[in-house]
Amino acid sequence: MAYNSEVGFTTQQVADKLGVTSKHVRYLVKKMRIRPAWVGPTMTFTAAQFQKLRDRDTQPGPKPKGKR
Repeated sequence: MAYNSEVGFTTQQVADKLGVTSKHVRYLVKKMRIRPAWVGPTMTFTAAQFQKLRDRDTQPGPKPKGKR
């Protein structure tokens, strides 16, 4: 995956690295309220934003609520 400090990672590069589709990356951006930069029609991400996407919770199902 190429990274250029001026442009960053594209949606497709992030999707390939995470093993998901570019459509799912756009969904995650909206859900996680990440504000990518736009270069023309292309969404780009900084290294920190990519790290946040990579470190997201990937466990399926509802989250435990602690002790009752």
